[in-house]
Amino acid sequence: MSTSSASRGPPTLAAHYASVADRARAHRRTWTYLFRMLATVFLSLHVTMKFKFPRPPTAMTTVSIMMRSQSGSLFARSLCRNCGTVVGFVVRLAPMGVFAPQSELFVLATAIRAGVASHKLCCCSLPALRVSSWRIV
Repeated sequence: MSTSSASRGPPTLAAHYASVADRARAHRRTWTYLFRMLATVFLSLHVTMKFKFPRPPTAMTTVSIMMRSQSGSLFARSLCRNCGTVVGFVVRLAPMGVFAPQSELFVLATAIRAGVASHKLCCCSLPALRVSSWRIV
């Protein structure tokens, strides 16, 4: 029994290359995603340093958060992000328009909004907790 394993000998270099090539083919999507991610992260770092932005690592973090391996999710995330920005803008401007003449009421409305947001009871957190497994694809 030991003679059969000894007769095979060590694997050849060609067998090793074939094994590596098989593993690379099996994980091609992962490697492609990894190289795309590194390229875009370093491109964002280069652009932010070229334009002398104050915090280049912030751009790298944003790129790594926004980039996912799923193909259709980038558009969905950017759409949700833009909708959230518009809703936040409207929510911030609404008290300014309503309470512009009365500064005390404006300060009170801002304090209430800040209190609600700091306790994570705003209209975005509770539905997100309720549908935590929901995905936009």
